[in-house]
Amino acid sequence: MDAVMGSSASVSADDVGADGVLAVRAHAGGTVTKLEGDRATVVGPGGMTKELDLSGVTERPAVGTVVVAVGTATDGGATLKVEQIRELPTIG
Repeated sequence: MDAVMGSSASVSADDVGADGVLAVRAHAGGTVTKLEGDRATVVGPGGMTKELDLSGVTERPAVGTVVVAVGTATDGGATLKVEQIRELPTIG
């Protein structure tokens, strides 16, 4: 995988060199607060909101569910074009 603008990586190293490189994909998670067509809004920890572009997946989470999604950051990082989304179980 080639590094591209907006991507992140984590490197583990010692005095000899890198032990490994982990590419960190763009992701978002939180409670779905709005769903309109191919767009969803999630509110994560600390109240941070993220727009999700769901046009690349068939799943549509219901408002009120907790999800985690991975994909590609678009619109300067304001939107996540979702490639995978999962609903997380709720406690209680």
